[in-house]
Amino acid sequence: MKSLREYTVKTAAYLASVALLAIVILIFIQVLFRYLLHRPLDWTEELSRFIFAWTSMLGAAAAAPRIYEQGLDTLVNKFPTKLRQASDILARSITIITIIVLLRYGIQIVGRVHGQTSSVMGVRMSYVYAAIPVGLAFFLVIFTLESLITYRTKEKTYEENKDIKEIKE
Repeated sequence: MKSLREYTVKTAAYLASVALLAIVILIFIQVLFRYLLHRPLDWTEELSRFIFAWTSMLGAAAAAPRIYEQGLDTLVNKFPTKLRQASDILARSITIITIIVLLRYGIQIVGRVHGQTSSVMGVRMSYVYAAIPVGLAFFLVIFTLESLITYRTKEKTYEENKDIKEIKE
């Protein structure tokens, strides 16, 4: 399970990195054509914006395992262990439900804009908006795997600690 999560994270990060590199190259080409050749290209700016949407969504998905490393645990850490575990499960459940709802609406948006095309390149806007459900799908898979791995590790740790306590008694 850990290897599947790592593979999915690396895939999302790799795709986001390639997309970011494409943006840098497109902007560089735009600057060259505008200032050196005095022939600005119309399509590079629009394509850069479209790729940026994909970069943002894939980058967010790649960062999903680190979501719960960031946070304000001051209050939660003062809770008893059972309440702390319950609040973590609640927070993870709410996150997964939110992702599923957003994924559903993201798919609906892609369907609604399928007939629209961009003004300069004539690309179907559904290809651009598809970044939302694709990024959310990556996020859902990564976050769900991360949660399962976390709780399997916690259960093993709990069982090991329980066994140690029984041996000492």
